[in-house]
Amino acid sequence: MRPTRWDAVYRGVSIWLYYHDVAPRFLFDTTAARALLAEVDREASQPVIDPTLKLEQGEVVIVPGQTGRVLDIATTLARLREVGGTPYRVEVPLAFQVIAPAELDPGNIIEQAETLLARQITLMTYDVLTDETLSWSLGRREIADWLYLVPGEGGRPTVDMNQYAIRDTLIALAEGMGQGRGFRYDEAAAKVFKALESGQEVLWLYLTHAERTYTVEAGDTLTSLSAKFGMPPGLVAEANRDIDVDKLFVGQQIRIPSQDVLTPNMPVVGKRIVVSLAEQRTRVYENGQLLWDWPVSTGMKDSPTHAGTFQVLAKYEEAYASQWDLWMPYFIAVYPAGGGVENGFHELPILASGNRLWEGSLGHPASFGCIILGIPAAETLYNWAEVGVTVVIE
Repeated sequence: MRPTRWDAVYRGVSIWLYYHDVAPRFLFDTTAARALLAEVDREASQPVIDPTLKLEQGEVVIVPGQTGRVLDIATTLARLREVGGTPYRVEVPLAFQVIAPAELDPGNIIEQAETLLARQITLMTYDVLTDETLSWSLGRREIADWLYLVPGEGGRPTVDMNQYAIRDTLIALAEGMGQGRGFRYDEAAAKVFKALESGQEVLWLYLTHAERTYTVEAGDTLTSLSAKFGMPPGLVAEANRDIDVDKLFVGQQIRIPSQDVLTPNMPVVGKRIVVSLAEQRTRVYENGQLLWDWPVSTGMKDSPTHAGTFQVLAKYEEAYASQWDLWMPYFIAVYPAGGGVENGFHELPILASGNRLWEGSLGHPASFGCIILGIPAAETLYNWAEVGVTVVIE
């Protein structure tokens, strides 16, 4: 019998009405598995802990290290692929790579540590503001905190000093000084490290001072604040560019730059120059003894010499002042006056004509801000005062 169109429809409907078993297919997503294992690695891995040193009752003790482990992602991934096509739940053990702590020779390590621990160092610093010398003697107890083990020849650990640990010790010392004083910590830690390495026993460090904040009171002006804090007006203005320093008001917060701006060099301990504005004299001291007492001429009222604590910044045997077209023999720069100009000591200036300016004026204010010395006082001071010598103008 010839099939009709309805026979074909019947067969299609019957196929649609009855169920047919189809075997499931499981696909393994390598990218997703690798990402999952990376997360597991962060939780399951353990860092290796190498041996360390510590001091117990004055004796060097080696603290053993601890074995570490990291997830072997490649091996674990291969194991997952092997069971990736099964529909059943299976446990796949993680594969780890074990990392052993560094091997060391205890006798050699202790000998190296004892060599460093036997050293002592005295740290010295000088406060230019208080004319105070501070010192700390550091020895076995402090140095023990700085020791640690680093890879040496053949991968075997050797004893070294940690500059970050030295830095922490310096911060602790600074906290005991108070008044916001401290050190240039990175520079100081490197110096201590080198000093101990070379066996140096005394080391001078630069003492820093913090920036200050002042609350304006009635009657305060830029000039009065500069005098109060011994800071040239130009430097106070530069530190407060966001406010109008010519229109101060009560309660306003003013930033006073750190003393370090005026005394950036390592101080020369034992040498001091004191300028008296009232007496118009300069006195020079070495180790507390007066060497010279000279008459000088400081700045006139409209161009005053600023009071404060300064230091010798630089020296020029001949300096030229283009603003006044004159030469300043034996110039010793003391502080920045603003506009790229420095005030300091120098001999009676020489005009373009060859004549000496302000001859006969010593003992009275006459200059544009510098401290004028006579002949041969200027040359004597120039030869005696190196960069870093403290200069007090009062």
